[in-house]
Amino acid sequence: MNTSIKKALIFTAVSVIACMGFSTIVSADEPLKIGFTANSLDNDTVQESLDVLQEKCDANGWELTPIDYKADLSLCISTIENFTTADMDVIIFQCPDSEGVEDVVKRAQEAGVIVVAYDTTATYFDYYLTQSDEEIGTAIGTMAAEYVNEYLDGDAVAVAVGLPSNPILLTREEAFTKAYEENCKGKVAASIDCSKYLGDYAGLAENINAAHPETKIILDIADVLNVGMMDTFKNLGYSNTEGHFAMFGCDCIEETLKLWRGENGDDIMIQGSVWTGLPIALGEAFDRSTNEALTGEKGEPEIHQDVTAVTPANFTEIFGE
Repeated sequence: MNTSIKKALIFTAVSVIACMGFSTIVSADEPLKIGFTANSLDNDTVQESLDVLQEKCDANGWELTPIDYKADLSLCISTIENFTTADMDVIIFQCPDSEGVEDVVKRAQEAGVIVVAYDTTATYFDYYLTQSDEEIGTAIGTMAAEYVNEYLDGDAVAVAVGLPSNPILLTREEAFTKAYEENCKGKVAASIDCSKYLGDYAGLAENINAAHPETKIILDIADVLNVGMMDTFKNLGYSNTEGHFAMFGCDCIEETLKLWRGENGDDIMIQGSVWTGLPIALGEAFDRSTNEALTGEKGEPEIHQDVTAVTPANFTEIFGE
């Protein structure tokens, strides 16, 4: 993460957690080996998390191996298998399918690997991050409805962008659709599966424009999609400053914060995002799992992520100027 303030927030929080006695990192004669894999290493929040984990590894002389499984369940499974074969002490990963990875995770655990997972509701991992995607979705939809009530007379056509193949993100999408329609007179005209566009953000925006040109609100599972579509929407004539076209998502990525700080122009299309503190939670999970690898002392397996609704009006209260 390029934002020093945000990194300071993350490391301060992690330090406080450590001081509260949740974990103690102990030196070892042999360096620990930690494998990390996620749906996309290009995601800003994943990069923030990796910065936290890498700094911890550098401080202790440990090895961190990050691998991108590119939203492919089979590649995620083979990556965990390879980590196990490579005698990793700890595996940390974004879970694409709790049932689909259960067998390979259990084989890793039987081999003595400590496994940490996030984006899952399953609890068979050694450590797991929990977040309420219903709460996240509700926060997204509520922010959007409040915006519509303030600027669009309470009624605006919305389009949802989701990933229905992922049960966690499907819950998020269903929640923001429900919250939006319950808190304003607007309706969600369509749900679009972002996996069909494979990173073609321009194509995604063009499809929304062609099928639903009356759209004023985008409800999205992640900021990265909104950021990716912004320029295309602008080229198609959409504007927040002139037409109150607004996008709402999750993760408070750096590009969203830059937009709110005025670094990427004054047409602020993204009007709301949700911060779950993933880098903080993964830092804590890292401490607990590596401490167990070194001392054999089992920590509390659940690490909870909070849900914070963030807008251009309150983001400095959370991330600073």
